[in-house]
Amino acid sequence: MFKVCSACSATIERKDCHKNRYSEYICRKCQAAGTKFTPEGQRRYVKRRALSVIFPRIAIAFIVFLVISISLVIFDSFPFFGSETEVLFDRLAGVSLNGPIKARLNESQVQTVLPPKREKP
Repeated sequence: MFKVCSACSATIERKDCHKNRYSEYICRKCQAAGTKFTPEGQRRYVKRRALSVIFPRIAIAFIVFLVISISLVIFDSFPFFGSETEVLFDRLAGVSLNGPIKARLNESQVQTVLPPKREKP
């Protein structure tokens, strides 16, 4: 059975090469020169580990976050922390903090809000 050396791309027999931890075959000649792995093989190994270890953890964290956010929407608030439901923001009210631009006081409101002007004699 012949294999291809990852370092020098030479075709060699399986018994004349070594398979390293990155699943690369390195020939005895390249090993004697000090080659233990190639950067491409190392990148491939890291990518494979990331996909098999990190991605499932991120997916689980996302699912947990999704379940928590949906449960907060369903139950409106945190009823298990107190006897009454405490609403931090009133989502049902339609109150705007910005008043209408054309708002004016009525004459009756002007008299109650502002004291009457005193003219100087």
